[in-house]
Amino acid sequence: MRLFVFGPRMFGGFFRPGVSFRPPRRREGREQDTFVYVIAGDHGLTKIGISATPTERLATLQTGSPFHLRIAHIVAAGERAFDVEQRAHSILDNSRQSGEWFAVSPETATAAVYSAAARLGVRLPVLEKTAASEPRGGGAQAWLVGVIILVFWYVSEFYRG
Repeated sequence: MRLFVFGPRMFGGFFRPGVSFRPPRRREGREQDTFVYVIAGDHGLTKIGISATPTERLATLQTGSPFHLRIAHIVAAGERAFDVEQRAHSILDNSRQSGEWFAVSPETATAAVYSAAARLGVRLPVLEKTAASEPRGGGAQAWLVGVIILVFWYVSEFYRG
């Protein structure tokens, strides 16, 4: 349920400021679904963050970025994800550029995440290590599908006239 509170009309009645209140949604076991991710960009910066849905977070960041971004590393951290993220940020504090963005390589950022987890006594399993542009099926399979589609398109254009 959402509650809306509106203020007075402004600018000839075209604009009416308001505030929306929604109670926080809670799901049981949500802490288990929290990941620490490392996102690298073509601008040479790397971001360390946490999210329940890292690929959706990448899409959100990509929308606001003129540079191509990719997921360099994802690891499940459970309920200690925030602590691991904060410790990794403090390890890389000398390289901080803006907020959670650091002027380090993705490998260095990933090493900082694992070092932070080790200092906190958190055991991190490797969940996924991938480039966002590479499909989960693997590069060779995607390349083959692309070639097949290209051949069918070329043949259809040839017979079309």
